[in-house]
Amino acid sequence: MGIALGAGRSDLAWGALILFLTNAAAIIVAGVVVFSAAGYGAAAAERGPHVRRRARMVIAVLVVALLIPLGLTSVRTYRYQRWMNVTETVARASLPAPGWRVTDVHQAGDEIVVVVVGSGDPASIADLRARVSRSVPASVKITLVENNGTTIEL
Repeated sequence: MGIALGAGRSDLAWGALILFLTNAAAIIVAGVVVFSAAGYGAAAAERGPHVRRRARMVIAVLVVALLIPLGLTSVRTYRYQRWMNVTETVARASLPAPGWRVTDVHQAGDEIVVVVVGSGDPASIADLRARVSRSVPASVKITLVENNGTTIEL
């Protein structure tokens, strides 16, 4: 998490924190199950019902607190995957110029990167831009990278 923050990548730091907390919650829940199965639940019950209730409440709050960012991240990942699939399909169909092909489509942060390889002039970028904009929101940055290193923002 510290390395990501030091590199200025708060999105990666947030993901690392969520991963850490999810792992900690899983260890706590597993510990509760193991100790309950071993009969230590009776020892906690002897201390009073408030101890067991408080422990359950803390675990429930922790799990719910983790489910929210995990759910939001899952939805974001699904949306970007769908947009990458659409972008790849459109890019493959929009590069009819002989000798050009799409070699990779991937996500880099909040950006979708399309890598194309070929020689000569590629097909019309305006057509690709128009077709992609019908399916991908304007807030998503899409970059076309040619094999010679030229980058074009769609």
